[in-house]
Formats: sequence, C-alpha cells, structure tokens
Amino acid sequence: VEISSLTKAEPPNRTMSSFTDTCEGDACWAAGWLQHSLTISASITSDAVETARLEGPLTSHMSPDSFPTRVVPFDITVLSILFILMMTLLCHEIYAAFRKPLLANHEEAKSNWMQVSYLASWFNMFFVIAMTVPVSLDFCMQMGQSATMSGFFLSSPIIGSIVGIVVGKIICGEADWNQLFARRMMVWCGQFSFLCTLVTAFLLNHSVHLSLSQRRTTFWFIILLLQVSTLVSAMPTVPMLVMQNKVTPTSEKTFWMIMAQCFRNAGMLVGPGFFALTAWAVKRGQPVAPTSLMAWCYLGFLLFGECLAIYSSMVLPKVLVPLPEEPSAPETEVCV
Repeated sequence: VEISSLTKAEPPNRTMSSFTDTCEGDACWAAGWLQHSLTISASITSDAVETARLEGPLTSHMSPDSFPTRVVPFDITVLSILFILMMTLLCHEIYAAFRKPLLANHEEAKSNWMQVSYLASWFNMFFVIAMTVPVSLDFCMQMGQSATMSGFFLSSPIIGSIVGIVVGKIICGEADWNQLFARRMMVWCGQFSFLCTLVTAFLLNHSVHLSLSQRRTTFWFIILLLQVSTLVSAMPTVPMLVMQNKVTPTSEKTFWMIMAQCFRNAGMLVGPGFFALTAWAVKRGQPVAPTSLMAWCYLGFLLFGECLAIYSSMVLPKVLVPLPEEPSAPETEVCV
C-alpha cells in the first residue's frame, strides 16, 4: 500500500509563476555580479591604466618601471675633450677671420678636401639617426611613451629639416650667392646644433629618477630640442649643395653624387655599431638605464661631429675661384 501510494503520489506542484520568479532571481544575481565586477575594474589606479595603454603586441611585458635605473654620469675627461675640440674650432675661426683657413685652397676651385667635407656632412646626417635606433624603444617606454612614439621620435626630425632647408634657401640661395656668409652658416649653424644636442644629453641623463608624469613632459621637451637642433643644422644644406656645384667639374658630378649616396648608406650602417660600442664602454658589465644610454650616445656623437666640424672649418674657403671652362663634347649625328 505504501509503495503504491508513493507511486501514485503527484510530484510537487511547481507552477510556471514560481519558475519565472526563480529565473528572475538568477538574472538579478547575474546583473549584480556583473555590476560589481565593473565597479572593481573602474577602481584601477590611473598609473596602471596608463601602463596598460603602453602595451602592444611586442611590449606587453614592458612598463616604464621595468627598466634599469642606473645612471652613468658624464665623465669629466670626456667633457674636457669636448671642450678642447670646441675651443680648437673657435680659435681656428678667429684665425680664419683675418687669414686663409689652414687647408683651404684659394687658387683653384677644384678641391678633393672640400668634397670629403661634403661627404662627411651627409654621413653625419644619417649617422645620428641610425645611432639611436637600437635604444629608441626602451628609451620611449622608460619615458612613459608607447612603441608608436618610438617611431615618431626617430622620424620627427624630418619636420625641422624641411623647415631648415627652406629657411636656408631664403637666407643664402644661389641667386644672391655670398661665399663668406655661406661658409659661416656651415660652421656656426652646426655649432649651435651641437649645443642643443649637449643640452639634450644632460637633460636625458638627469631624467631617469623623475616621476612618470615628469618624464612624459621631459620627453616632449626633448622632441622640441631635437626640432630646433635639426632645423638649424639643415639650414646650410642648400648653401652646401650650391658650393659643391660651383667647385665640381661637370665631368665629375656623377661620381660625387654616387659617393654622396654611399656615405649616406654608410652612416646608416655605422650608426648602430657606434651605439653598440658606446653601450659596451658605458655599461661595463652592469645594466644601465636606456635614458642614460641615449644621453651617452648623443655625447659620443658630439665628439665625433666636432672633429668633422673642425675639418670642415679648415677646408672651406672664404673665396671661390670659378671653374675653368671644360671643352664641350663633339656632337654626333644619329642616323635613324
């Protein structure tokens, strides 16, 4: 009887209304859980959000604070050598104000010494860009910037270069040529650019221990200094090309044009190697902050660039002698 009664027993009465109430309760619980999780996500600190924004496909493991913070101060010996080089150029320019520059040729227009000076200028332009490529990403990440800003840091000098080329053409173009003024532009514009680079190097070496917001501000100030430096250094570009055209015979222009391209490529090739050598000398087996490495790269570039500036100062003449007329090639008839 008991078994039959259990068999005949009806299942508990679960109406549709109670089932709906249960689902509504679960839905309310899910909505509350989702709102709670969103509230927790919204409470992340601002620094963590900014760090997450810096992450990319190759930089997800990197943050502004994941790099070494060891700073290598500038050695007094290196600064003394740089000061001696600058004083050497200054003394030579004082000497050249009253006499002929030491290696300049005022009797003949053609001079291979001058051609080497032009080639060194092209080498220098591309060398300084390629030198900073290996450390640019780590540098920008430590300064609180993204990988995209690393590319902007490398390419931004083109803005100042274009403006500088236009300004240089207006100041000293081929139409109203002034050889003495063009020579002064090539010497002193480079020196002003070097001073901007020196200020940039000191600022970089002292920005490692700043706060994240201060480093971000410093980064844009460095971009501004780079724009000023490249603008001024690009101003003598048109005078340099005009001067080279005046001292290069027509029969040799193709050769020196090819050599100029070779020296541009050489600058791109030697730049990363120069960084590797500088990093090895600065690190000495210990980790160094990327910002400090960037500062030392600029300081090393100043030493190298100042030597080239002294050479250019000695070979650039104050007076250009016109090129002798070359015999014209005989005309040949073409039978069709």
